[in-house]
Amino acid sequence: MPGSVSRLFFMCMLCTSILSAHALQVATGNELNEALQGCEDQYKKAGNYGDCSLMNYQAGYVILKTRTASDNQFLLLPMDNVTGIEDEGVLSRPYTHPVSNLFYSAWQSRGFVFDQLKQRGKKLAEKDIALTINPVNSRTQNHLHIHISCLAAKTQQSLSDLDIEKLGWGWESKPLKNKNDRDILYDIRKLSATAFLNENIFDLVHERYRSNMKYAEVTVVPARTRSDEFLLLVNPGSVSSPATAEELQDHSCTVAKLAH
Repeated sequence: MPGSVSRLFFMCMLCTSILSAHALQVATGNELNEALQGCEDQYKKAGNYGDCSLMNYQAGYVILKTRTASDNQFLLLPMDNVTGIEDEGVLSRPYTHPVSNLFYSAWQSRGFVFDQLKQRGKKLAEKDIALTINPVNSRTQNHLHIHISCLAAKTQQSLSDLDIEKLGWGWESKPLKNKNDRDILYDIRKLSATAFLNENIFDLVHERYRSNMKYAEVTVVPARTRSDEFLLLVNPGSVSSPATAEELQDHSCTVAKLAH
């Protein structure tokens, strides 16, 4: 009996050590960097993308599917070493190629979500795509990444209830419901399709929030009543009250319909 107890204690300690090591690995925030490096190595070695869905060397970004099987989200990562929204490298980039605008590149990559849902017998309206980035104090990874996924159902309804035609081209504050049916006050600004293509979204946010931009969560969604307009949504957040853009998304995509 004592031997059994000793063996049980040893196994428990071993499991604890493994879990602690795993937690430490997750806490480093380097998983996306490692995934990106793995894709680059695989491309150089065998000419394929490895775990990545796309590698666009000309525009400098990759598309990566998240590992959670039930998720329908994809991530856009710049190939440059950019840590996140707080990195000055996101500002004033010379966008000489249309898809070099990271948010617009994410929009152009929405087809990966559509294809994923199609494989599951579902279809998604284009207006139900959301592109989001989390702030410095509400993320687990230290490599800039834009979440390409579906709007949460509650957020979808909030946006449908907005009188977008009455929104100006400046910033306005409006409450939106997150996926947990909680009202969050967002700063909202309309974008024309041309502005979305040609302007740096990070510059637009930085002009308003300056050094506090690092605490902001940023989302871009299509304007629901017009195909040539988009909405820039920002929850400013703070040191003590972290914001999370993913609160407007639902990676299981319950807003998707069964395909006929």
